[in-house]
Amino acid sequence: MKVQIEEETMKMPKDKRSILVSWPKRIYTWDELPAPFCPALQTWKNSGMPMENVAYIPRLFREEGEPEYVSAWWGTQALLQIFQDGRTRAVLLEPGRIRRCCYHERQPHALIEIEVDGFGTVSFPYNKTRKQLRSILDIVLGNSPDAVFPTGHPQTPELQKFQEDSYSMYNLSRLCYRFGHRLLDFLFLRGRDRSLFRRVDPEYWIGATERGLTTISCDREGSRTVWIGWSDLAQLSLEGEGRNRCVRVVPVAGAAVELPVLSGQVQNAEAFLKRVNDLELRKPPA
Repeated sequence: MKVQIEEETMKMPKDKRSILVSWPKRIYTWDELPAPFCPALQTWKNSGMPMENVAYIPRLFREEGEPEYVSAWWGTQALLQIFQDGRTRAVLLEPGRIRRCCYHERQPHALIEIEVDGFGTVSFPYNKTRKQLRSILDIVLGNSPDAVFPTGHPQTPELQKFQEDSYSMYNLSRLCYRFGHRLLDFLFLRGRDRSLFRRVDPEYWIGATERGLTTISCDREGSRTVWIGWSDLAQLSLEGEGRNRCVRVVPVAGAAVELPVLSGQVQNAEAFLKRVNDLELRKPPA
């Protein structure tokens, strides 16, 4: 299925309404869709794409020059359009083109950041209550738009201890099932918050599934989840000394992920890296 992708130049009036209107919203009729976003969706519209597959993400009116977006999906493809400085860019999001996907959550805001082969980094505001955007994320991660994921981990001694150590990170770590059906191994790390106020120790998690790695960083500000496929992983190692020691995950494109490792966690981190390195999934086919 192909979609026409082209640039359109058009002026768009400034939005001076409440900040709530900058949150992602569903489009109910084609007349509601701002004109700059219409041409790239014409092919899918003619093919029968329902309006419920389209989401409009207005810009924050307080930020001059900020972009606004329209996302849409049809079949197994997703399209993101970005309007900024009077110009519209469109990028087709297909699993084979995705090198790294990152989900930031800082209440009340959330952001999806995607490294797209041949395009670079693209990011857009995300609202998990919007089914249209959940479908975009599912497609980006190689799932069907209506995918159903496990609601809990298997009952193993290791995972039960993990649940006792950190119930919140245990729940967050279920995001790994958006990137595989089987959790093969994991490493949980609790950091140390050196702030004098509102001390909440940060937590870090990395899990391996049959499709790749999921890393999660969580602190008092929010959380960040990164998915990287095995074929898009350039390096996985333990680096640095003292406060600079970390598990470093380097994708073939996009920013690396660093998970701090305290002195008492080195042995567990080394053992995890060895187990992951021995996984047959990481070895190229003969």
